[in-house]
Amino acid sequence: MFYFAVQVSTGYETKFKEKLIFRLTTLYQIKVHIPVQIKPIRKQGKVTNTEQIMFPGYVFLEYSEKDLPVSLLNSIQKVPYFVRILPQTSEPVSLGEKDTKLLQYLIQPKNQQISNVYFDENDRIVVVDGLLKAFEGYIIKIDKRKRRAKVQLDMCNTPYTIEVAFDEIKKKEHA
Repeated sequence: MFYFAVQVSTGYETKFKEKLIFRLTTLYQIKVHIPVQIKPIRKQGKVTNTEQIMFPGYVFLEYSEKDLPVSLLNSIQKVPYFVRILPQTSEPVSLGEKDTKLLQYLIQPKNQQISNVYFDENDRIVVVDGLLKAFEGYIIKIDKRKRRAKVQLDMCNTPYTIEVAFDEIKKKEHA
């Protein structure tokens, strides 16, 4: 499978996905992915878990061939909220191997959950499980109070900083 990055109007990723699937379901075998994560948001003293899009303004197409047919490109361009296919709509290029592996990891449902971490005796973060497990080496900032980690990823040769939520767990004390 090959993945293509499609830039859409920010905030309309889900609507674009729905309209694209509706338009292309009978014509092409494509899947549309929007990587999301679960993030707890505190509002007026209450904490609720909400889904947040990791790459606002981008949707990823999964297609069986390396090149998109011209008829498929034309159909995608007619969907509302479409901006472009990266790097150029006239000559789309599938994601590289590194980006494909990252995307496949991010779209797995188990990786959308909140990470569990603890802090060792040197106050360094130790990730037990969750989305942060694969990105330990890319953490650039930790906010213990908000329970957020800023992670720098490189997707489509563009650096992205995303905020990933974590739950702090207490390390077992040795008796």
